[in-house]
Amino acid sequence: MYEFCSDSWRVLDSFTLDYTLFFNSMSLRGDTYFVGGDGETGFFLIKFDFTTERFVRLSLFRFGVSHL
Repeated sequence: MYEFCSDSWRVLDSFTLDYTLFFNSMSLRGDTYFVGGDGETGFFLIKFDFTTERFVRLSLFRFGVSHL
């Protein structure tokens, strides 16, 4: 993460590269969300919280189709 005040880069401990990011990011209520995915679990959301400076992986709900 780049810090403007100190003009330097910093490494975040909570960031891993075991997934692929898809599409552009979206900001909502101060957090930034990305769509990510991997071959094992499928798609999920990744949230970056600027307050805690952490990435959080969020599951996407799976909806089934019911036949009436």
